[in-house]
Amino acid sequence: MDMSEILKSNFIRLDLESSCKEDTIKQLIDLAFEEGIVLSKEELYKSVMERETACTTNIMEKIAIPHAKSDAVKQAAVIFGRSDKGIKWCEDDGEDDKVYLVFLIMVPSAQAGNEHLKILSVLARCLSHVVFRENLLKAKNKTEINEIIDKQMKVCACN
Repeated sequence: MDMSEILKSNFIRLDLESSCKEDTIKQLIDLAFEEGIVLSKEELYKSVMERETACTTNIMEKIAIPHAKSDAVKQAAVIFGRSDKGIKWCEDDGEDDKVYLVFLIMVPSAQAGNEHLKILSVLARCLSHVVFRENLLKAKNKTEINEIIDKQMKVCACN
């Protein structure tokens, strides 16, 4: 799997302004729509939030991976967002539980099975590396983020 085709540099947003999960997801979906990979922002948002309702996607310290399979998605993609102030992902989250890194995975319903699981698997392997997470948090610009992600994704996709 070539993660550089799924997580492109123009799918990165470093200035997430929202402080809650719902607005964050909308901001990331807006970017996907602007990039032409989403047909309906509303339909994709509904699919992502249905998944969130079933089980939170706040997977580990400071990270969330919301995801959805939807007919509103033209191609498999990952949209990455970072917040400097943190996002309250769950109702009972305290200051120390905020999310700073968000990877929104979207897959067309027709190819959802294996593609969805492969993307989740690669991301989970990458995010298990503390240095990778720390580098994403410290990066100063989109170019640095892109280099960090590209390098780590190539390593993780091969394992």
